[in-house]
Amino acid sequence: MFYVIGGTGALCALGCVLFSNVVRMAVCLFGSLGTAAGLYFLMAANFLGAIQLIVYAGGTLIVIIFGIMLTSQSPKVQFAPKRIEVIGGAVACLALFVGLVVVLSRTTWAGGKAGGDYHTVKIAQLQTATDCWGAACDNPGNLYDFNNPHDLIDIQLPGTFARGVWHTIAVEVRGDNIKVWWDGELSLDYIDPKEPFLTGTVGFKTYKADWISYDDIIVTPLQ
Repeated sequence: MFYVIGGTGALCALGCVLFSNVVRMAVCLFGSLGTAAGLYFLMAANFLGAIQLIVYAGGTLIVIIFGIMLTSQSPKVQFAPKRIEVIGGAVACLALFVGLVVVLSRTTWAGGKAGGDYHTVKIAQLQTATDCWGAACDNPGNLYDFNNPHDLIDIQLPGTFARGVWHTIAVEVRGDNIKVWWDGELSLDYIDPKEPFLTGTVGFKTYKADWISYDDIIVTPLQ
């Protein structure tokens, strides 16, 4: 979907530059602004997408179109830029393109913060009325809330977190002892000093992720 919307936006932007008919240019501008709003929606930036549609695609473009209709003698009026204007625009576009290429080539997209040399594995616990920390104990609204867990331990592992590849994780719980293996290596060995969860269900929750895939999930009793 990203490539469809992005490609359409690029074609519309190219049409704004190449078309000499002002009406066609306005239509391409509408498509370019609309696809920009679509990219905002894909990134879950709904407010920015709505503002893009209302202010730019809806407001500014309508003003431009009405200006063309009221000032042009014919809807087929042609726009013929001067040679110096074409050269100046081409130089500006080339400089912008080179800048984008340099930024994209120097940015780390493998996952995590660009240039980061570590990722983290942590254990966080659901806070209950008898097993809570700090202000959460005084505010019942913060208890039994999966969005407000308490971090028990946080371990930094070397290397950035690689996205788009499969990882293996294994968790072993023996009473108050919790062990976590990440990609076959023991990463955490923690003793819960308060009230460990000895019964219950197993579930999965994502944090700041658009999508995640799970496969080969196995739950076995302790030997």
